[in-house]
Amino acid sequence: MSTMTPGDPGPSPDPSLDPSAVGPDDLDDLDDPLLVEVARLRQGIILGFVVLLGVGIAAIVLAVLSRSEVLALREQVAGYELAAQAAAQAAPAPQAAPESPSAQAPPQITESLPMQGPAPRGADEFGALLLGNRQGSSVVEVFVDFQCPFCQRWDQQIGDALVNRALMEGSDLLVKVNPLAFLGETTADLSVPGASARAANAAACIAEYEEPAVLARYIAAVYAAADPSEPAGQFPETQLVDIAGSAGAGTQTTECIRTGDFMPYIAEVTRNSFVRGVGGTPTVILNGNLLQDPFESPQLQSLAGATTS
Repeated sequence: MSTMTPGDPGPSPDPSLDPSAVGPDDLDDLDDPLLVEVARLRQGIILGFVVLLGVGIAAIVLAVLSRSEVLALREQVAGYELAAQAAAQAAPAPQAAPESPSAQAPPQITESLPMQGPAPRGADEFGALLLGNRQGSSVVEVFVDFQCPFCQRWDQQIGDALVNRALMEGSDLLVKVNPLAFLGETTADLSVPGASARAANAAACIAEYEEPAVLARYIAAVYAAADPSEPAGQFPETQLVDIAGSAGAGTQTTECIRTGDFMPYIAEVTRNSFVRGVGGTPTVILNGNLLQDPFESPQLQSLAGATTS
């Protein structure tokens, strides 16, 4: 039996029983399972603390960098604003717009374009249908779409009277009609013709096979039959055949209307007119000068012997 005297420190502790003195490589040397678990727990706590410490340091660094970037971006934006203000102060004051449309150049129509495809017998080399004296000193060129409600009104107020004057014996007046087809059309080549193309083709057929007086009567009649709301189904072939027949057209003309012989011609006239600068219908040119208001032109009214209502 051992005894311990006062002041004797007693036996030294066994280091193998102190978990804090155990390293990762010493776990296999421990005999007590409890000590092994305590040592593993301690190491896990230390490792977790190190990881959290690293994450915290990284977050602090990122926060500092982000704040620096924000401050730098603010300074850059402020610099842009100062530069924009300086540019605005240095820029000249904007010029005032013209007070009147008269200060702007009027639209211009360029020279006629020769036809590439065949045109009706009653047309010139540029595709315009001719009514009146081909050597006349007064020449009125008009661009129309037979579905156009303004063309309808213009023809009833001035155009029909103008054509009748042109067809009078001894007239010194020539009217050139360019039949366009664009209102309601779905194909540029008119391979699927709409109402405008059908009515224009009928006019071309009449110009091919009939006298100018028949064409004049057809134009007046087709405008009289036109619906100003431009329905897609108007001017079916049967109606156009009837109108042409009433105007005096024969069987060759009616067959031409049914088969659409002059659709390529109408497509080319339409395309050439737009290339020349025609922007709408009716467009009227008197002796080479574009009329700004074909309804109120005194010269045109004088030639037609008509007045607007």
